[in-house]
Amino acid sequence: MAIDAQHVPPDLPLELERVILQMADRLIPILYKVVVLSTQAMWPPLPLPIAKLPQYGRYVQHLLIGSARDKMIGQYLKYCPNIIDFASGMPLSEPQMKLVDRLPLHQLYLNFYNSSASPSTLILFSQVTHLDAAALDLSLLPHFTSLTHLVLGSNLSFSVYVDILKQYSRLKVLMVWDIDVSNATIFPQLQREIIPGFDDTRIVRMKCRKHLNWRMKALGDTRNAWSFAERVVEERSVRPRAQISS
Repeated sequence: MAIDAQHVPPDLPLELERVILQMADRLIPILYKVVVLSTQAMWPPLPLPIAKLPQYGRYVQHLLIGSARDKMIGQYLKYCPNIIDFASGMPLSEPQMKLVDRLPLHQLYLNFYNSSASPSTLILFSQVTHLDAAALDLSLLPHFTSLTHLVLGSNLSFSVYVDILKQYSRLKVLMVWDIDVSNATIFPQLQREIIPGFDDTRIVRMKCRKHLNWRMKALGDTRNAWSFAERVVEERSVRPRAQISS
């Protein structure tokens, strides 16, 4: 059907077009700051189309890979050189780990099952400050020389937590993540009684869904578990634990 000429919108004034383009340019870095690759319901996607990676990949600072093909993972790691916060629920191959190693990472959430990660070949161990790693060989911890925040599962023995806190005085927060999150909400829930008789204020037991917590932190929501744990530790430093209300 022919379009009636009188219903065709007129061209915008050049000055207005320029303003619109400038606004779009400002929005693009915000739009692609956080990218989530996933086909799973638990990780709602925040996509950056792969065809746009060469143009917009430099704006990505937070990348979560819930599920993706190996080739796709490599493309995103290659074209997003400014990622400071990387999370993957999938084990990474050696070539992928080498691409991760080139990133200016500070926060790492990684599945280390079947991983070829080695402190002798990867520099990421010396720059990561926040670490949440599944199946991490604890003998690798000394190689994370900048580590200040660490997540461990609640399935470890009492002596493991004690030894880590004694050995790593630079740790500001040791978060013990409750493995059973069947009743967890999207917001972190503090488990007040952590380890009876152990009074190191840096250990915080938490219950929250990890993937939702990562998304909250990446999007700047201060109710995320890391920020919550930091506030708990700070509160304990100025008040005896017995005085902290539940």
